[in-house]
Amino acid sequence: MTMAVSQGRAGTTWYPVQSDTYNLSLNSADELLCFQAEVIIEAQWVGAESPPPAMFSMAQAHVAHRADEMSRRRTLTQFERLQGELNAALFSWMPVPGAPVRARGHCVSIQPDEEMLAVVEARERENGRRAALSWQVEQRLRAEEHARSLILDPLRATASWFIDNQDSPEQAVVIAQHFQELRDILSPERQPESPGTLVDEVLTTADDVVRERLVFLLGNAFSSYGREDLRARLTSLLGG
Repeated sequence: MTMAVSQGRAGTTWYPVQSDTYNLSLNSADELLCFQAEVIIEAQWVGAESPPPAMFSMAQAHVAHRADEMSRRRTLTQFERLQGELNAALFSWMPVPGAPVRARGHCVSIQPDEEMLAVVEARERENGRRAALSWQVEQRLRAEEHARSLILDPLRATASWFIDNQDSPEQAVVIAQHFQELRDILSPERQPESPGTLVDEVLTTADDVVRERLVFLLGNAFSSYGREDLRARLTSLLGG
């Protein structure tokens, strides 16, 4: 059968538009899981010669590639949204690279595997639950840190209380006393500093090179004063 053709600008030959329906397997953002899409593909040959038999496969491959680029951005649970995005992206005629062919498509339907969809939905619910729990834990830790800072600083704690109780200034003194008592009970006991505590701090915070050097110097100092017993105890304590 002879196809009717028309003449375009600059002598371009426009052959009739051909269409067919394809079932495409499109990758999703969920690893190894795919959408099954029914797509009507239209193709038109715009070359000077008659279209080859492979013309439609060229168009199909190009539309499928473009659709796959879109589908990789969506999880299985977003299949309805993806259908609209595909129709918007495939609506206009697209030139097929390397061939005088243009193509476009229309997504009739798109469906994920039902069993896999259920798995992904369950996973997303679990991820949402974990995110909410993590947020709650983080908020709790922040609240605890804020409370701790107030307990250790009676002035700030009293000021914070007074902001919400400015109609009861007569209670401020009692509240301040309570916060001071709390601070005294709960704040860590401060040990008086001494040469020994300073040495302890260096030994517990320094890197291995500094620690070994300090132990060596201390050992020599003990030996110079005839305290080999202290040098042996130092070596034993540090696993030497």
